[in-house]
Amino acid sequence: MQPRASQAQRLAVMCTASVASVTAGFLLGSLVGGYSVPVPALVVALLAGWLCIAALLVLPATQRSERRAGADSASLSAPVRTTERDEHTEAGGRQRDEVTGLLRYDAERDDRYVAATGELPGSVVVVEVADHVTASAIAPEIADRLVAEAAARVVATGSTYGAVVRRLDGPRLLLLMPGLEEPTLIGLATLLHDAALIARTPSIALRDPRQPVRLVAGVAIADGQTVEVTTLVREASTVAAQGKRQGSEAPMVFHDGLPGEARERLVVGRALRTAIDARTIDLVYQPQVDLVDGSLLGVEVLARWQDPVLGAIAPDRFVRVAAEIGMSWQLDRLIFEKAFAQLAEWDAAGVEVPRIFLNVAPQNIADGRRVGLRELLASHRLSPERIAVEIVYDGRFSAERGRATVAACRELGVLCTLDHFGHGGASFGQLTELPVTGIKIDRSLLAEDADEATLSAIIRAGTSLGLAVGAVGIETTAQRDRLRELGCVAGQGYLYAAPLTPDELVDWLRVPNLVA
Repeated sequence: MQPRASQAQRLAVMCTASVASVTAGFLLGSLVGGYSVPVPALVVALLAGWLCIAALLVLPATQRSERRAGADSASLSAPVRTTERDEHTEAGGRQRDEVTGLLRYDAERDDRYVAATGELPGSVVVVEVADHVTASAIAPEIADRLVAEAAARVVATGSTYGAVVRRLDGPRLLLLMPGLEEPTLIGLATLLHDAALIARTPSIALRDPRQPVRLVAGVAIADGQTVEVTTLVREASTVAAQGKRQGSEAPMVFHDGLPGEARERLVVGRALRTAIDARTIDLVYQPQVDLVDGSLLGVEVLARWQDPVLGAIAPDRFVRVAAEIGMSWQLDRLIFEKAFAQLAEWDAAGVEVPRIFLNVAPQNIADGRRVGLRELLASHRLSPERIAVEIVYDGRFSAERGRATVAACRELGVLCTLDHFGHGGASFGQLTELPVTGIKIDRSLLAEDADEATLSAIIRAGTSLGLAVGAVGIETTAQRDRLRELGCVAGQGYLYAAPLTPDELVDWLRVPNLVA
């Protein structure tokens, strides 16, 4: 189908037809009527007709030239189309970004791509257009043009290093890098960080026309360990944002230039991932006894970690890091699996351990798929009443999440205890809101200067509600006697036993318990 004529072409055709009609009229009138046409008038009419015809010939060529110029201008902001090694991901339903033409980053698919190809990124680089916010405030289409131009340059630069480029959210681009030597990687990041990288972008849109558009690069290096792509992306994004805030003149690397806490999270987090994958988190078991007759009521499961490089890591430290890096449920799952297997092993050996108490993040129980309580009970053939889940009521523990956690336990027949009661956010109100089966009094209430009225009130409240009331941190006979007098009948602490390995627990059980 031919395109419709433009308005200018239609006007030219009408003019030409008019002039031709007038000219023909003059000629016809002179022949029929016998009068002569003035020569000047005839010449003017003929010249006008030829001018209109010339216009018809010139206009299409002019329009073709304008279309070519418009196409050249539009190409500056045209989406980038790249040929990538993982074309199968687009067939899997992933959408390309309209602005850049790049595949959007998808954590699950990109992790699968890495696993399928066997090419673990040695690092990732996150590139951010630093002036995107300013440009967005002026005109969104200018901000999009910045990102599109940046994408074109990033693809052109990164492809020479074997990078796969993705579009992150906002003004950020992601490069998945193969294993490179760190100097080479920093050299690439420096090229991407170059202030003049996208100098073709019209600077009139920016706050200061004299300043070129800036790109900020952040690098996260796997250091030869098996690290998920999502972790590297988060780390690189962290330092890219930091470099943007500081106006850094060079790319920032995650393990450099970070505050001590963030550096610790990186180092401990990576080692913890390796330990969880290798299942090298060990468990110890502290007996919980009847404070009256000294009989064993169960054992609390406690995690211990000895890293070959970092040494012994305190439980509070690695549990906190696990939560910060999103591996809390993997850690809990591993602890549950090993504890259930150990209880089944004791049963097979005739060692009588009535119950195990396990600390767990509430959300990991509320989402049953994370820890898999039902499957673990079935696979190890354990009765649910022999399992007690201990949860801590803190600032992240909402009433809704608490109810979901306790409901998930009670549905399976698993006991549920509020740990560290009397310290932190737990209160008497929660005892009526949450259908828990027991509470554990925090060790701080056993100190010499602790308020005995509070301790007594907690024990009375728990007992009146039919809850199993226990205490932790019992180190002296005076503390034990005090708890007995107030009505607390269960407890644990160094007065009875320190946390024990499985073999040490068996030996401890063979010795007659005289502390009662």
